[in-house]
Amino acid sequence: MQVIPLSKDQRMLDLFHSSEIFIYEGDEIGGFVGIKENSIVWLFVHPNCRGQTIGKELILYVLRKLKGQVTLTVVGSNEVAVRLYKSIGFSILQESIGNYQSHAVIVYKMGIQLRDG
Repeated sequence: MQVIPLSKDQRMLDLFHSSEIFIYEGDEIGGFVGIKENSIVWLFVHPNCRGQTIGKELILYVLRKLKGQVTLTVVGSNEVAVRLYKSIGFSILQESIGNYQSHAVIVYKMGIQLRDG
């Protein structure tokens, strides 16, 4: 596994800068979600804040801003995230092999169809 600063990964940095970011803030920043077009491209919940429904609240917030089909990508072994997305109504649209931190992993493209208007 290799950990590098976001500033050293130009592809991810460009994605971050081109995303609309929403922050969950209380006494401290508890997490954030980022969207680009109709995709959720970032979701992070601070480890001290996990288990408090912050991730779900962030996703539900951005889903109210979007229309049509919304997609996201998640590593298949992230069972907590997959369960969360399914509980909201996302389903697995596609399964593929991806690269995560230089390791081959199963990746799910998940989606949910929202009502327009």
